[in-house]
Amino acid sequence: IVTLDRDLNIQFVNYASPGLTVAELLGAPLYTFVKEERRAEIKGFLEQVLETREPLRYETEYVTPDGDSIVYESHVVPRILAGEVIGLTLVARDITERIRMEEALRERTFALGERVKELNCLYAISALVEKPGVKLSEILHGAVEIIPSAWRYPEITCVRLTLGNQEYCTGNYTNSCTWKQTAEIRVNDITAGLVEVCYLEEREPADEGPFLREERSLIDAIARQLGRITERIEAGMALQEAHHQLEQRVQERTAALQEALLAVENESAQRQKAYESEQYAHKIAETLRTASQALTQSLDLNTVLNTLLDYLSGLVPYDSVMVLLL
Repeated sequence: IVTLDRDLNIQFVNYASPGLTVAELLGAPLYTFVKEERRAEIKGFLEQVLETREPLRYETEYVTPDGDSIVYESHVVPRILAGEVIGLTLVARDITERIRMEEALRERTFALGERVKELNCLYAISALVEKPGVKLSEILHGAVEIIPSAWRYPEITCVRLTLGNQEYCTGNYTNSCTWKQTAEIRVNDITAGLVEVCYLEEREPADEGPFLREERSLIDAIARQLGRITERIEAGMALQEAHHQLEQRVQERTAALQEALLAVENESAQRQKAYESEQYAHKIAETLRTASQALTQSLDLNTVLNTLLDYLSGLVPYDSVMVLLL
């Protein structure tokens, strides 16, 4: 607790900050014990309360002789006697620990926000792959547009992806970038391309130039992800090509087999026809031989004719026959 007169000199104080004594404080202007760059500001606050009679709060930082920083929150009210402002009463509270906790919370909140951006980036790139019939070039174009939003300063971030002899860039990319992060894209354990993330303007130093160590982890993760996506698509294309070639071979072998089968069927039919002709000729010869033997056993015309007709019926089916004798 501190009381001040109208000239802002300390009249009473019940506690002295480390490195100071009560005797040093008494009679001295309060604002002379804050950092020089804020003295005019603090003096203005105190004079404002004297003039307006309205309470006011402000924060000040005090640096001890050991170099430690103490943050005070001060609540100032006017002291009024017989309707006149005769001075000020100030209650100061050490809020150093609270400030540290708030700063730590802000840092954690910021870090969490950055991690969410990184996860969203990786998820968005993965989502590109899920589109039916998507091509690798379309995925890389999409990734180039997604990546800048995951970095700390997306408004000055540009990106280039190279894969084989193909190159994909954001519209603001320039080869003259000074502040750059890179990561190799490896496909089947072979370096196949490169991810480049650049800042177009200088920013305060961090873990890797102006880049955070988490951004190093992110660009490496993106490179690995793009490598796996490339492997998957190339493997799918190779499988599709192998399937197409297999289908062609099956069609060719099927056509050849059908031709061979038709040839076998034709040959079989020809052989069957030749066999049947041979059998028929043999039957005719046997019939004629038998008939010849039978005819030599009788000279009676009717007997000869009946015998002849009997043997002919075995060769040619008929209902009736007429024999003309010349």
